[in-house]
Amino acid sequence: MGDDFNLEWLQIRYAIRNTSKKSLNNIHITIDVPSEFCMVKSKINRILTEAGVSELAEAQFFKSRKISGYLRLKRIECTIDTLGPKQQADLAEVLDASNARFPSEIPVPTTLNSIFKCMAQHDEIKAFLPVHMSVSAQDIEPKSEILFVAMVEGNFNTVKAMPRKKRRSYNEGEYEDVGMETPAESINLQNYIDSFWLGRWPAGSWRAISPIRLPWRRRRMMKEESCHIIPVDSDALDRERELNHPHFSGGILNYPISAPNFDYLSSEYNIQSLEELMAHLGFRRPFKNEELIRRLVFICYTGILLAAAIYFGQLF
Repeated sequence: MGDDFNLEWLQIRYAIRNTSKKSLNNIHITIDVPSEFCMVKSKINRILTEAGVSELAEAQFFKSRKISGYLRLKRIECTIDTLGPKQQADLAEVLDASNARFPSEIPVPTTLNSIFKCMAQHDEIKAFLPVHMSVSAQDIEPKSEILFVAMVEGNFNTVKAMPRKKRRSYNEGEYEDVGMETPAESINLQNYIDSFWLGRWPAGSWRAISPIRLPWRRRRMMKEESCHIIPVDSDALDRERELNHPHFSGGILNYPISAPNFDYLSSEYNIQSLEELMAHLGFRRPFKNEELIRRLVFICYTGILLAAAIYFGQLF
């Protein structure tokens, strides 16, 4: 969040902690990022030297760093020989941020490519990249985590209260936008969130495709993901540039994102429109005059019940 995106590089900081009572051996870390953001070891070495911490380049973790490619992604692999009980290794991956941009589409069709297109339509969203991290070690089950890194230009003070951008109402078989409900300075983050719904939030009336399906077997339409917003502190950034050590500084705000409740990273899905997305989740738009028909059926049903009650009341 901020107006200055002229960063040459940025860090993804993470830690691996051994919570067991035994040492971990042969720890293997893999990080998959879009090729455009991967930085070669020689450039990282130069950055560390300019920052006055060239000794980090001699660390075993950094020396073990290897890069391989597949599709339009780069896989970064590193190793840690041993991590003792209760010990923690504080690590970081350095990404190339010299040109804020969107990565190339992945050749395997995925819904994520459609999300790229939606986000690229908004000027305030400067970059967006998926990062897939996994760690394995001897005698333990591998663990994986998927996260996204985005650069969004905006006013940090307005993101805490974020109403939906537009309200849509159903009228005579068509959906109509009714008014703007979002302050202009908040639209930047709202566009970012809406992009997970392929550019448009699923507002308005939706009906379950299989209404007789048992309620506890129905899939939830939304899942909540946690978003950590790190505002760019201009003064701190200027100081860090003087030290050749630029990265995002400032407090972290935890913000919920309502994302579609399915794995949009999977190549199994190549959803291109909101209607396709909602159909996959088990929802459809009402048919024309469906609301009117439902109301008429309900009125007729109620009338029959009342007539039956009156008739049997007269009998007894």
